[in-house]
Amino acid sequence: MLVDKPTGPTSHDVVDVVRHVYGTRRTGHAGTLDPFASGLLIVLVGRATRLSRYLVGLPKRYTGSIALGVETDTADHTGAVIGTDDNWRSLSDAAVMNAMGALTGRSLQHPPAHSARKLDGERAYRRARRGELVELEPRPPLRPPREAVEHLPSLQLDAEHRDHVAHGRPVPAADVADDPIALVAGEELVAIAERQGDVLKPRVVLEG
Repeated sequence: MLVDKPTGPTSHDVVDVVRHVYGTRRTGHAGTLDPFASGLLIVLVGRATRLSRYLVGLPKRYTGSIALGVETDTADHTGAVIGTDDNWRSLSDAAVMNAMGALTGRSLQHPPAHSARKLDGERAYRRARRGELVELEPRPPLRPPREAVEHLPSLQLDAEHRDHVAHGRPVPAADVADDPIALVAGEELVAIAERQGDVLKPRVVLEG
């Protein structure tokens, strides 16, 4: 299903609506749009959820605008303005190109306080919204696989079930309702699984 997501709801909110309309728990989406972003969201229903891995890598085109000289506390347009500067108006094209060139190649990224990164088991943005001081360590562009599927629900595995999953064997589904689901051990992504009856069947295994 192709959904023209408006600004406001999260991708998961859209999936919840589709799940309710079609009366099925087997609903997911191929790629995530931020709440403040609008555009095409591919929603998969029923057995079509198995096609997710073949759709998330499709070519995509994004458009947007940048407000130069404005700094917000969330590093995006949803936050409160904490600083402005008009010096950019005197920059030459060459200076802009040089600045862009400095952003290419391998570098460290300093996540904003309102990041979805976890800090002591809690999302950083939740701490920031409570007014807490949040300082996250710089990270390379290269990110762990676990962060690539943070939009998926997850299930923590114990040592025994981690070994089962690493060898492609199913594990009990417990009370997991969403599909597909990330099977993790600590912060490590072990596999992506799909529900089959009372078990979760690994479909993409990263360990083993």
